[in-house]
Amino acid sequence: MALAIKFERLVREGQASSYRILAETGHISRARLSQILRLAELAPEIQEELLFLPKVVSGPDPITEKALRHIARSVDWDWQRKQFQNLRG
Repeated sequence: MALAIKFERLVREGQASSYRILAETGHISRARLSQILRLAELAPEIQEELLFLPKVVSGPDPITEKALRHIARSVDWDWQRKQFQNLRG
C-alpha cells in the first residue's frame, strides 16, 4: 500500500515523468506496477488499515497484494469493505 502511494506521488510531483519510466527505474514490469498502483483504488479506510497492520516477524503475511487484487478492481467502496472484512476473517 505504501509503495502504491509513493509511486503515485512520484509521478504527480514530477519526480518520475511517467509510470513507464517509474517501472523501468524500479526494475519491475509495467504489469506489476499496475497491480501495485491498483491498491490506491481501495476505499480510504482499507488503505489506512493496510498501512497500520502490525509487522509480520514470522510466517506469511495474513493479507497479500494478490489477495487484494479482486477487491481493488471494484469501484464500489461498500462492496470493497465487505470483501475486505471477509478476507480478514
